[in-house]
Amino acid sequence: MNLRFNILNSSRAVHLFIIILMWAAIYLPQLGGRGIGRNEGRRMIPAVEMVKSGDWVNPDYCGTPYYRKPPMINWMIASSFTLFGNFSEFTARLPIALLILFTALMSYSFNQSWFNRPGAFILSAMILMGFGMIERGRTATIESVYTCWSLLAVFSWLSFQLKNNNKFIAWIVPMIFLGLGMLTKGPLILLVFYVFSFSFLKQKKQLKQLIKVPHLLGLTICVLIFCSWWLFIDKGQSGGASSTWSKELLMRLNLSGISFSKWLSRFSESFIQFLPWLFFIFAMFNKSLREKVFSCFYNDQKVIFKAGIYGFLIPFALINLMPLAKPRYTFPVLPSVLLASSLVLVALLSRDESSKVVRKILSIFTLVTCSGCFLFFMIATPLAPKDESRVLGQKIRECVPVGKQINVYALIQEPFMFYVADRTTYLKSYSTIAESVEYVLLNSSRLEAVKTILAESNRSCVLVDKFLEDDDVYYSVIRIEKQ
Repeated sequence: MNLRFNILNSSRAVHLFIIILMWAAIYLPQLGGRGIGRNEGRRMIPAVEMVKSGDWVNPDYCGTPYYRKPPMINWMIASSFTLFGNFSEFTARLPIALLILFTALMSYSFNQSWFNRPGAFILSAMILMGFGMIERGRTATIESVYTCWSLLAVFSWLSFQLKNNNKFIAWIVPMIFLGLGMLTKGPLILLVFYVFSFSFLKQKKQLKQLIKVPHLLGLTICVLIFCSWWLFIDKGQSGGASSTWSKELLMRLNLSGISFSKWLSRFSESFIQFLPWLFFIFAMFNKSLREKVFSCFYNDQKVIFKAGIYGFLIPFALINLMPLAKPRYTFPVLPSVLLASSLVLVALLSRDESSKVVRKILSIFTLVTCSGCFLFFMIATPLAPKDESRVLGQKIRECVPVGKQINVYALIQEPFMFYVADRTTYLKSYSTIAESVEYVLLNSSRLEAVKTILAESNRSCVLVDKFLEDDDVYYSVIRIEKQ
């Protein structure tokens, strides 16, 4: 493909600089300006507890062991907290944004070997400008991290396969990324990777690679990376972790959740996160356009395109057909979507009759996306209504004197707990309260039970303040006094 576009044909250094600028414009503005959501709380609060306790193996979420997900994202956030020396939304979200930048830069290096420099640049830019990545990459949530490992695994594997490198390297490097992915959200990432790689190898008549030593060694390393955490879990908790994951899987496969209307809604929502790049795949249903695009492919690009289509459709359908799956679960199939759609886009750019129009559309979209995101986040975020969780957390901090611990009675797993997590201690017993405890945070519905417990030890409590959340749930801060 002979592309005649100055920026696309620029040097490697220029391309990398532009990728960094695009990332900075989209992912950095007001990164810590918005309060946290419930899903972010499940990632941030265990990270705070890791830093406080020094236990980075057994995640703790508001006083209870948390094994619903492996701890990779907690480790990333805790490392950022440790490096910057503070707990904030910005320091929690920054490592996720940095991983996206790393993925875009590494993707450029991996794909340049088979796609040429302009094509690799376009593919990296597509990673940054997809609707799903922009939505999730600015939050401390698990899907963007999981998808980054998926991108790195597929792109590195494809690069090493096409360069005919040492097969040990071709399998071990991507398997390391897959191992990190399993440490992020479990084995679903293997389905995405193997559907793509199986389709590619089948077309190349190289399926025997799957039973040879390099692949088996790589897969062993992948499993060992995951098991390296599992083996260090407290022996008393390992059974609980297994039980939690078993329940999670059975819940996702629960046939009582089958509903045609839910499936239809789930499929449509899942498509949205891959826009606008899916349009290039849908365009290939036009026979005339498909023939023109295929005529521009060279070497193994048609094989890659077909593998990308299978790598998208099969996992996409299987995941969405799970009764209680959610649209975001399909996001790790992004590598296949990007490979197929970028090949179509680059083919259109290389044809004289379509190059000018496609180039203008691409330039306008890039400019609007980068400048629009920058201006929107810089202007809209400060003007948005104050986040209730942030406000509530700040009020709780203010009503307890500086230097005093906030003791949490009973289970409170709400996002606002992140804003007081550095000062909280979770009471281990709900039937007794130690003599040293002075300030207690609790659900107001438990106040009478606490008064009864205190009366047994000749103590009483004074209501310091009472807070309303979600219109119907009250939380109270009390000070315990001796009678």
